Amino acid sequence: MLSKPKADAPPSEAAVRRALGPAVAAWDALLDPARNRTREWKRYGKKHPWSLRVNEGKRTVLWLVPEEGVLRVAVILGEKAVARGLAGPLSQKLKRELRDATAYPEGRAVRYRMRSAARVRDVERLVDLKVGRAQ
Repeated sequence: MLSKPKADAPPSEAAVRRALGPAVAAWDALLDPARNRTREWKRYGKKHPWSLRVNEGKRTVLWLVPEEGVLRVAVILGEKAVARGLAGPLSQKLKRELRDATAYPEGRAVRYRMRSAARVRDVERLVDLKVGRAQ
């Protein structure tokens, strides 16, 4: 089981794909090599599962935590990015998620539990906000 934090090494690609099941479509879409993103497995303590930090350049744009049947995704946006999103052409649902996101010193964390690729476009819109790409 992937969510057990006891392993000393990050999970293999095969183990991730097997565990995710239908959520592997979201994994593949978010890690599309054409997006020119780098990846780094991290574990933030022995009691925590492995997570994959996804970077554009030196900037972390999203965090992925594969679990059995679900992909947990987080995007942390600074206040300027949140303001751009709330003023921009995002859907009302996505704007509500931005307003309701937990605020931390480093920004607002928007989190999803994805069982399919249905919300990939919303995640990409948040990443675009984070890195300052036009909406």
